[in-house]
Amino acid sequence: MRRTRIEEYEKGGYRIYRVPSIVCTDRGTVIAAYECRFGGDWSAMDLAIRRSTDGGQTWSDRMIVAEGHGIDAIHNAVLFADGSMVHLIWHRNYREVRYMRSLDQGLTWSEPGDISDAYIRLRKRYNWTVIAAGPGHGLVTSAGRLIVPVWAAANRRDITSHHPSVVTTLYSDDHGETWQCGEIIWDREDFVDPNESVLAELSDGRMMINCRHETGNGLRKVGFSPDGISNWAGFYFDGQLIDPVCCAGMTQGDGHLWFTNCACGKEEGRIRLSIRRSDDDGRTWPYRRELAEQGGYSDVFYSPPRKMLYVIAEAGRATEHTFSFGLSIISLSPEEIG
Repeated sequence: MRRTRIEEYEKGGYRIYRVPSIVCTDRGTVIAAYECRFGGDWSAMDLAIRRSTDGGQTWSDRMIVAEGHGIDAIHNAVLFADGSMVHLIWHRNYREVRYMRSLDQGLTWSEPGDISDAYIRLRKRYNWTVIAAGPGHGLVTSAGRLIVPVWAAANRRDITSHHPSVVTTLYSDDHGETWQCGEIIWDREDFVDPNESVLAELSDGRMMINCRHETGNGLRKVGFSPDGISNWAGFYFDGQLIDPVCCAGMTQGDGHLWFTNCACGKEEGRIRLSIRRSDDDGRTWPYRRELAEQGGYSDVFYSPPRKMLYVIAEAGRATEHTFSFGLSIISLSPEEIG
């Protein structure tokens, strides 16, 4: 297992580095995207990318691909690895969404296009006040669909609040040319404020969503859809996946699922950053390895060309009164889990 700290708290021109996304291309290039913040969720922030062409041993200098110009929050970057193409969506002030693509392994990127109309159309079904996809990477299905969970909140009394919330998906069936939103996964008494979620495509072609939520029982909630955009059903609380109400990561490959999160209760803070493996489409998670004593938001991606897992995670939370976030990338082989 190799651990590389790529950003340090209050170093490099920003205060905090948070909310990461990571993918690996079909040529083995690892690309990470994340927020470079001057403060909290609504502070001014920029969006950065780093690349590794040697399997995570070394990383490029930080490249700013979208700027907040000291005013706007540029947040929730989502990367998609689509063969030789890499897609990137990102958000401005929890209301607008932009789309970019790279044809050269993340070296250069297209000018951002505005795809906010997909979110605007969603307002006919859920009149949101703030909205964002991810965090984490987006999924490219076996049929070529680009898809990522989206959380949306509607609060007219406090238009900056992230609650109450629901979940849907944002998807494209034409490699990023056009985008639209799927069916809403609702807020209800036994599923309070579903929000930041992750997806996997199962061996039978169904989509599984694994949700963060505010129900209060300390367990992730899981449900299924035939296509990732409609007819969600079969939801249950997974008693194996304890969670402190935090963003998690999920990836798949070679018949396995891997899941990363802080394997602890809410009262413990965000500790025991761990990775788990399932060999039966997420029904059981018998294999677990702890990656760090402290943790936060994480994302994980499996690279078939390199037969390696890449975990990017917030690291170095100081106290309950002090934000202290940097970012680390952990490279490990599947054999190191279990």
